[in-house]
Amino acid sequence: MYWNAGDATSRPARMPERRGKTVNNGAPQDCDILIRNACVLTMDRHRTVLSAGAIAISGNAIAAAGPESEVVREWRARTTIDARGGIVHPGYVDAHLHVNAQTCRGFFRGDASKGAGQGPKYADWKAALGPEDERAAAALACVEMLRHGVTTFVEPGSAFEPDAVAAATQAVGVRCSLADPYLWDDTSLMSLVPGLASDSLFARVPPNRDRCMKLLGGQLFRNRDQNGILHGHVALYGEGTASDALLSAAKDMADREGVTQKATAFKLPLTIKDAKSGKLIERCADMHGMNAGGKAHFLVESAQTIALHLKADEEPKKVLSAQERHRFYVNLVAEAAQSVESLRGVGRLLTDESAQTELRGLMSTAKAKPTDWIGWRIGGDDPVAHADVQGWWREWRRADLDATRAAGPARASGAVCLLSGQLVEPLATHPK
Repeated sequence: MYWNAGDATSRPARMPERRGKTVNNGAPQDCDILIRNACVLTMDRHRTVLSAGAIAISGNAIAAAGPESEVVREWRARTTIDARGGIVHPGYVDAHLHVNAQTCRGFFRGDASKGAGQGPKYADWKAALGPEDERAAAALACVEMLRHGVTTFVEPGSAFEPDAVAAATQAVGVRCSLADPYLWDDTSLMSLVPGLASDSLFARVPPNRDRCMKLLGGQLFRNRDQNGILHGHVALYGEGTASDALLSAAKDMADREGVTQKATAFKLPLTIKDAKSGKLIERCADMHGMNAGGKAHFLVESAQTIALHLKADEEPKKVLSAQERHRFYVNLVAEAAQSVESLRGVGRLLTDESAQTELRGLMSTAKAKPTDWIGWRIGGDDPVAHADVQGWWREWRRADLDATRAAGPARASGAVCLLSGQLVEPLATHPK
């Protein structure tokens, strides 16, 4: 049982700052739902577990959570649920859900972002969605979420009609945060994910800055009702489709309004001494498929991998893991720099300990988290988009895959095909 959802008659509820004891001068207070005889996992800062606990719910909020003897004495409910000793805990949160795509699950074969070999294109299907389609998809998704204990989700800015999604989530009783639809103004990298781009989609949500600036922050009005279950945040579409100007505007909006900005890249102003210009390294562009055998990503990586930017109290095991990934990343870039002249400045920076220390200082000043993704700008350009960089990567990846296949998979793995039931030898990695 999840106390953000309860049963089908309840609405999502918020964990109170204080648990249990409520001053009520001896008279029980009224609430909508009382869950008793429960093992309550509060997930508070002390990770308190109440083996004989109870929860009182009023409207959209949890009014009290504490020992059953206290809560039952202090609260009187219209509906009482006997948990029969079952575990009750806060609902799960889906931090990134394209809720309007719920009705196409299982329809597009393979990776829809790469484009299907046959049949309709995902982007064309998406562009044809109407408000009722999105409302129905959102309602179906909400019901499925509640069945699996998810009581909150974040819509990342891919719903054409946020009001339609809001109506569905309000009706079902799931909390959500909504963003403006498709804020993008640079589609130069969409060739890497052709399944997500089409003329019909561009016509429906034109990728231009003027449109984005007019819509930016348009869902933040939902935050006025602090007790509501609908909220808003600032989001950019991602996939490397935001210009520096749009990224800056979104960050400024989020800071000014005190809300979360959701994007695929962390904007971090840095400077490296490039061989020719020594100019800035700025935001990262999302680089799909450039995963170097699961050990690191080429160029675009986390702050902890690029510069060993770690938490002060990080676990020793995680420090060692980060150091191993860092060494692999540095060697990978150094290898690329031998063939790609534009990357030589990056290669030198990564092997200069004083520069690495300065880099970590800049990351700390910018409040970058160890897991934030960082990329490079050299002379104002994004090296990911350079033909020589992409050419080197393709050759490296092809050689890496060939070497992996030549070594052969471990026969002792005993992998079984779920369709045939026969023993099979799995591929070491999906061929890209």
